[in-house]
Amino acid sequence: AVNEMAFIWGSLPKEVTTAPDPSIWLYFGNPAAVDGQEAAGVFDLAHVLSHTFSGKAVKDATANANNPAEANSTFTEGGLIGESASFQAGQTIRVAAAPSLLMSPSTGWTVSTWLKFDQAQPDAVVFQRGGASGSFTLALKDQTAVIEVADASGNKQEFKGQGSVTPATWHHLAITVVADKITLYLDGNPAGELPIKLDDLDGDLTVGSAAGGNRGFSGMIDQFDVFKVARDANAIKFDVKMQGPASALLTYADDVTPDSEEGGES
Repeated sequence: AVNEMAFIWGSLPKEVTTAPDPSIWLYFGNPAAVDGQEAAGVFDLAHVLSHTFSGKAVKDATANANNPAEANSTFTEGGLIGESASFQAGQTIRVAAAPSLLMSPSTGWTVSTWLKFDQAQPDAVVFQRGGASGSFTLALKDQTAVIEVADASGNKQEFKGQGSVTPATWHHLAITVVADKITLYLDGNPAGELPIKLDDLDGDLTVGSAAGGNRGFSGMIDQFDVFKVARDANAIKFDVKMQGPASALLTYADDVTPDSEEGGES
């Protein structure tokens, strides 16, 4: 456990959702128990990258092993979930291009993350990805989330999202892309749509700065995920309610012992 946090990976049968009182039992305290965890196995095939920022190095938790080719961000306690990645302007995470990371509007894609900052972000890149025909950027300008789409010649279209990304608070940002539309979400709620056709993105991916290391973000980023499908609005809202600081979808029962299950004292 880190900071009294436990990380539990689970892949559950569909029947759990229809149970009258869905529950998961956690057994602990047996030093002879066989380690059966398989964290990568809980991600579906569409979930192609998940950086949870826990441990001594930034690693992809999925089976795709989309680990950074470069990462000079640091780890800090007090993240959304345990530790988080901490960035000062100029620090970045760069993930090299890989077949599993192809982001194509024909199949759709999603990028989502949590972030928190204390100082003004006049022009900071949260996420950027390029391709042969241009690039896509999610940035912060002051307290506004901004989408930038550039073609191969550098001509850029800019779209400002609705709502305020306020300092000193964890916020969830997500982008979904389909063949002819980009949708931005802020804290689980739609923050605007951009009717535009994107080309495939198959270049390097950067988090916390632009590809050249400029336009750096200063703050914390946690739970950065990439999906090769466009997730629906309910899935994004569920993530916010499940992962966020005010999560109320999962409750914890008291510990029990075999004696207590039989009516004895716990």
